[in-house]
Amino acid sequence: VTVEVGGERVQTEVVQSDEKKKKGLSGKAGIFENEGMLFAFEKKAIHAFWNKDMQFAIDVLWIDDETIVDVFENLPAFTGTVLMATPSREGNLVLELQEGFIKAHGIKRGDKVKISP
Repeated sequence: VTVEVGGERVQTEVVQSDEKKKKGLSGKAGIFENEGMLFAFEKKAIHAFWNKDMQFAIDVLWIDDETIVDVFENLPAFTGTVLMATPSREGNLVLELQEGFIKAHGIKRGDKVKISP
């Protein structure tokens, strides 16, 4: 699906199964600026993310329906220590983006996103 955020359109792979959510972007060499991975959850909750087996750093957005409820810049590549990124509010979507996307596009809590097929 396409996610419009920060005035940019991002092509995303939607992840819904528990197995794919656990793997996420790990094992990939990287992503392009306007690519991402969108995690869709059935229930709103505090969905924490980790960097296990990540080969590159990412930015993470937590979304409640169409509103960004938290941001995390530069979740680093995995170097042997697992780091967790935990949002401050509940949401039902998480969007992983290329490192630097949040800063480059001035994205902040409260911003709206538009999701379309």
